[in-house]
Amino acid sequence: MKAEKRENYDANIAPIYLGQLERLAKENNGHLALGGQTTWADLWFTAVLDYMNFMVKGNLIEGYPYLKKVVENTLANEGIKKWVEKRPHTDG
Repeated sequence: MKAEKRENYDANIAPIYLGQLERLAKENNGHLALGGQTTWADLWFTAVLDYMNFMVKGNLIEGYPYLKKVVENTLANEGIKKWVEKRPHTDG
C-alpha cells in the first residue's frame, strides 16, 4: 500500500504542485513571490524541501531549474548561510 501511494504521489500529485511552484519561480526570477528578494515563502520552501527530500529519499526538484534557483537564492542570504553552517546536524 505504501508503494502504491508513493507511485501515485510521484506520478500525479508532485508534478502538479511542483509545476505550479516552478512557474512562480520562473516568473519571479528564482523567488516564489514578487519583489526579487528572499521572502518567507522562499525560506519555508527551502526548509521543507530539505525534510521532504529526506522523506522520499530523493531530490524532489530534480528537473525544476527555477526551484533550484529558489533554494540557491535562499541559501545565498548571509544570515541563512551562517545558520545552515552552524545548525545542529540531524538525520531528518
